[in-house]
Amino acid sequence: MATRTNLPATVSTGDDATATWANDIRGAFRILQVVSATSTTPWSNTTNTYTDVTGVTVDITPQSSTSKIFVVVSIAGAYKATGNTSLDLEIRRATTTIYTAGSNFNTATTATNAGTVTLTYLDSPATTSARTYKVRGRSSANLATVGATFGGDSTITVFEVSA
Repeated sequence: MATRTNLPATVSTGDDATATWANDIRGAFRILQVVSATSTTPWSNTTNTYTDVTGVTVDITPQSSTSKIFVVVSIAGAYKATGNTSLDLEIRRATTTIYTAGSNFNTATTATNAGTVTLTYLDSPATTSARTYKVRGRSSANLATVGATFGGDSTITVFEVSA
């Protein structure tokens, strides 16, 4: 169970650390659980409507409503097939977009292989109910292909951090 900290707002030189402070530090800011998923399934999109990046989804049930969820996403083999588009990615909690990363490798060249795109986000779901985190992507220009996971593993990892 997450433990709130009762540490003083400031500490001066010469102050003695108390046993209470040590116990508060020991219970705070711990990684309570880690859930991860990996996908090697190719994904592509030729529309400007977000679709799920295949297999890059996890479920986590926070142990405390005060916990934070740190989301780390690694999209491997990201690419765009034409020069008139970019890959837009978003992280979602259930049906709510919590982070958007637009214009990934938006260059004038016709085709660009970006390799791996990494996204991170610190979420505060304020619940102990199960939550699904996933990644969705789109082409910024309709009918221009973008994609990922060709020749690599895409992952999503969520860390529950005590508050």
